[in-house]
Amino acid sequence: MIDLEPFERHIFELSDAGCNPTEIAADLNLPERAVQNAVRSFNWSMAEDRLTVAALERGSAQLAAAVIAAGGHP
Repeated sequence: MIDLEPFERHIFELSDAGCNPTEIAADLNLPERAVQNAVRSFNWSMAEDRLTVAALERGSAQLAAAVIAAGGHP
């Protein structure tokens, strides 16, 4: 298993810029599967954060609590 921690920021910046995991893996000379998993994890975390913020903006403390309990961030 490869440690992607030193590459995480660059992976996420490239992903945010619209690069796909295959391009990112080739660019950084990393295993494609590891990059795919990192990007998937990043995207899931971002989606959880957006759901939490949306719930809080709508005043739905119950929904926000459910998202946070499922692994989202306050």
